[in-house]
Amino acid sequence: MLYLEKDCGPINILYKGVELDDDGLPYINSKEKDAIAAFCAYIVYNKLGIANSNQNYLKIAQEAKVDWARLCDAARVATSISQNEFNRILDAKTTWNRKIFNKSYKPVK
Repeated sequence: MLYLEKDCGPINILYKGVELDDDGLPYINSKEKDAIAAFCAYIVYNKLGIANSNQNYLKIAQEAKVDWARLCDAARVATSISQNEFNRILDAKTTWNRKIFNKSYKPVK
């Protein structure tokens, strides 16, 4: 809340913060760094394979793509989970109510 001495009418305040590292660059964690490196490797080997018509580079590119997909999935998971979030995950895992929206549980005849 802001307190002003004079009536200035409506005031719009826009604030955007970006977490930065020591060099002033956007901060990324180690999992994001690994995913970005795997993507760069995939792009480089894919371009080399296409430019040189080399099947070995294309095979390495496909393996790098699989690694990139795996590392992207790992980077999407938060580095730390609060106790409340973990509790919700465990509740969803251990609940007895297995009904899913828009899915019928009537036996098929």
